[in-house]
Amino acid sequence: MVDYLTAILPALIPSMAFIWLKFQQSQMPFTTEVFAKEYDYIVVGAGSAGAVVANRLSENPFVSVLLLEAGGYETYQSEIPMMAARLQLSEWDWKYKTVPQKYACQGMKNHQSAWPRGKILGGCSSLNYMLYVRGNRKDYEIWERLGNPGWGYDDLFYYFIKSEDNRDPDVLKNGYHGSGGYLTVSTTHYTTPIAGAFLEAAKLFGYPNNDINGASQTGFVVPQGTIRRGARCSTSKAFLRDIRGRGLQFLVDAPVTVVQPRVMVAKSFTQWASLGIGPLTMLGGLDGIGFIHTKYSNRSEDWPDVEIHFIPSCPSSDGGESVRKNMNLKDELFMKIYSKYLYTDTYSYYPVLLRPKSVGYLMLQSANPYDPPIMDPKYLSHPDDAATLVDSLKICIKMALSKPFQKFRPQNWPVKWYGYLVKGIKRGAPIKPGQAPVPKVLLEPKPEKGPKGPIGHLVNIFSKSGFKKLTKRIQWPLFA
Repeated sequence: MVDYLTAILPALIPSMAFIWLKFQQSQMPFTTEVFAKEYDYIVVGAGSAGAVVANRLSENPFVSVLLLEAGGYETYQSEIPMMAARLQLSEWDWKYKTVPQKYACQGMKNHQSAWPRGKILGGCSSLNYMLYVRGNRKDYEIWERLGNPGWGYDDLFYYFIKSEDNRDPDVLKNGYHGSGGYLTVSTTHYTTPIAGAFLEAAKLFGYPNNDINGASQTGFVVPQGTIRRGARCSTSKAFLRDIRGRGLQFLVDAPVTVVQPRVMVAKSFTQWASLGIGPLTMLGGLDGIGFIHTKYSNRSEDWPDVEIHFIPSCPSSDGGESVRKNMNLKDELFMKIYSKYLYTDTYSYYPVLLRPKSVGYLMLQSANPYDPPIMDPKYLSHPDDAATLVDSLKICIKMALSKPFQKFRPQNWPVKWYGYLVKGIKRGAPIKPGQAPVPKVLLEPKPEKGPKGPIGHLVNIFSKSGFKKLTKRIQWPLFA
């Protein structure tokens, strides 16, 4: 009997998913069929911010709010944390790309990097890797010193606590987290056996295992994520599903589509769907994160300059099916470096530059709303960025081959990044096109705010009388 059930479970997965999705849809807000002639507020985009804005505005029972979203409802694929990578370049992604880069992306097709943007209720919060990372206290304090009252860490901490519903009692007791808010945060229920080595290696290099949203950010941890009962908790789920009856109406443009993933183990799916446990609860397959200081950062300050993502896989682990495409890797590069290691057990360190000095731009391509924007981050155009990343790569290699990993008998791949040099890059010295290794976009680009920027510290809202600028322009620096 057991063997029979095991045999038919894979065939039942799409049906189980469809039934589960129909139940989830019943918990979603209804699309409005009859619209009012006018609204007090129209919120354009039900993304990470739009869903929150619509929720807060509709708390006032005397106002009417219309929320517009170009995408559709969340799907069962977006609900499964482990499947985050497969959502990129899908129908729920706007599929934006940067303009060809001069100093970076040399291993990517046409030297372009993908910029995933959510075309779905919840926006990027329904598409991303769900990491719950607030940022560094000092970054917020710098914002405030530049003339932004109310944007310091102590002011914003109240709102972090207010919105959070942390489900981990061991984390809650340190006093830096909230419970009872809209946004569910929890610790992943599953890690691979190699996650422990990642944390032990950090200790060897002087980094504690700590709550990165707590008293000190510097350190390593199995991360918390925006997860509710083992499933993704997007801003749509957190801020929109439970507010029926308010003066809030919805216009959602696309229908829900159910697509069977190519690879899904029956046991893993049943663990996730029934109990909210198992490998499918991993945050996009991520096992740990850490915040470190390179040699260009002052270690006496709790202000690390690089974030590390630890993933027990690489672009060839799935045979080149999803991550390779998401990174837009050139075919010749993939064949040269990864083709010999298809479906091989691997682990990877991904360093992320937290405060890049390179300055790019974002602009409209035309008046046609369906034309994608022009995105030019000018990655690594400032030489300090390349130098910092190179030093972080050296640290990552040392950690990855340190004693805690030796029981797994690790080997650094005997392959050079042909044509992509990292030697000779020095801080303060210009780099040449093609010197940089392949980057991966892991940051949220922020618009410039300030005397030279377009956005005020009180933000702009849309009302019946149109867009209103509420205060003078002020400048904020970028951080990841």
